[in-house]
Amino acid sequence: MRVVLAKNVSRAPTPWELYSLIVVGGAAVYIPFFMLRGLHLPSSPTRELWNFPCPLCGGTRSVASLMLGRLDVAFQYNPLAPLVLAVLVLTVAHYLLLVLPAGRRVVLQATPPQRKVLIALLVLVFVANWAYVLIARMYDVPLREMIAY
Repeated sequence: MRVVLAKNVSRAPTPWELYSLIVVGGAAVYIPFFMLRGLHLPSSPTRELWNFPCPLCGGTRSVASLMLGRLDVAFQYNPLAPLVLAVLVLTVAHYLLLVLPAGRRVVLQATPPQRKVLIALLVLVFVANWAYVLIARMYDVPLREMIAY
């Protein structure tokens, strides 16, 4: 496995870059809007539809905790959410600072067996996070109870 800098690539965003731009931009507007108005951050659609927590339940509250400078509370709500946010923010920075101006993209090259190991590790982390979400039940704890405004 190696990381390379691809030259002369298309400056159009890849699907992952576009997704990252939308999610980070949306979170930058959505979360402060609800928090400044003193409104309750809504539950996830998955939990509303099936009354069962999704693997990222508590993620919005986790990111809101980060915005308030409470890393400890962020990891209590959902340990994976701050890491996912970091990857999304890095992707946005990569696109805006490297792809757009220079037409270059950092690419991870891996053999098929390496890809399988990487995917297996990601699935394991995802499942472990879901187990934490189900056991900790932090998705039931309002943000106001964890952080004094």
